[in-house]
Formats: sequence, C-alpha cells, structure tokens
Amino acid sequence: MPSNRTSNDIDLVQPTQYNVQPNWVAKKPPPEPWELPDFKPLHIDDFDNHGTPNLPPTLDRNDPFAIFG
Repeated sequence: MPSNRTSNDIDLVQPTQYNVQPNWVAKKPPPEPWELPDFKPLHIDDFDNHGTPNLPPTLDRNDPFAIFG
C-alpha cells in the first residue's frame, strides 16, 4: 500500500524511482566444478589413544604444575 508521507531520510529510495526487470538475475551462477587432480593420501601413524594426554613419561602426573616446569 503506497504511502504519501514524506521521509527525512535522504538515502531513502522511493519505490517509484527504480524499475526491476521481471527476468533480472541478481547473482551470477556458480562456476562449474573442475576435476580433482590425482593424489596419494598422507598416511598418519596415529598410535596415541584418543582422549588421553600425550605427556612425557618423566612427568609427575600428580602435580598439575609439573607440565609448566
């Protein structure tokens, strides 16, 4: 519903001041994907148990400040 009120906002664009074509597309379509190059995955020998800290065996595990010393 159009309004006949005026605004004090100088950046306001009234709907009658621009035309949008019905077939106008706002964004470019995404680029076509390309083929990935051949690669050999990097083998990681993960021998540590997950969820346990990897601390030196000489560290006193009962002293929380020993890791900083």
